[in-house]
Amino acid sequence: MSRLITTTRWQQLTQDVTTEMRAWRLAHPKAALRAIEVALDARLNQMRARMIEDRALAGSAADWAATPAAAVPRCPACDHPLEERGANPRTLQTHGGQALTMERTYGVCPACAAGRPPSMRHWACCPASAPRLHEMLVRLSTTHSSVTKASAELAWHTGTHVRADTTRRQTEAAGAALVAHETVEAARILPPPLALAPPATPPIPGHPSRNPHIPGGALGAFAANAAWWAPPEPETLRHTLSRRSI
Repeated sequence: MSRLITTTRWQQLTQDVTTEMRAWRLAHPKAALRAIEVALDARLNQMRARMIEDRALAGSAADWAATPAAAVPRCPACDHPLEERGANPRTLQTHGGQALTMERTYGVCPACAAGRPPSMRHWACCPASAPRLHEMLVRLSTTHSSVTKASAELAWHTGTHVRADTTRRQTEAAGAALVAHETVEAARILPPPLALAPPATPPIPGHPSRNPHIPGGALGAFAANAAWWAPPEPETLRHTLSRRSI
């Protein structure tokens, strides 16, 4: 859906705010400054929401029939131009608490039948977003038994109604961004690991480095260990005991 923005429409929105505030002030002659501010903000938020809606819909390329062939979205699988297949409404919420109704056009590829959902750039969870928002989204999706319940609660928190597959996709993207952020923070906070030198071990008697008659390599190591741990000969043991008994 595309909407033409006219100067007359926005002038009318501004005039409506002025007229409503004049009538409200006459009905509340003793209103405090805070009450006047709240009443004015409520009407300005309504006007702001309508202007945002007009501006967004004016730039919408929902009517693909009137779009040049080079500007029509193409299939990400086979690069064939997509065909329009209906629109999907999205209900968003401004910072002032006002509802916005947006429409994005669905497309389908006539060649491979692949579909493309409407763009959600206005809600996409990008790596530049606040890490705490990423953490909230990941925790929200992992604490529910189904993605559908997480989508319902997410809509309540953000004022954005999305499907379960969109919630799953955004949760995976948020999780990856959160992991990358925490990895960078951990590398910044934690000290670098110390490079510990291996302890120096004294050479074993009978090792190839001490005995040139023992070959090197694995066979030499085995021979060295066998020579080092072999029990003494009986004659040597008898001679040692006889000397100690004297």
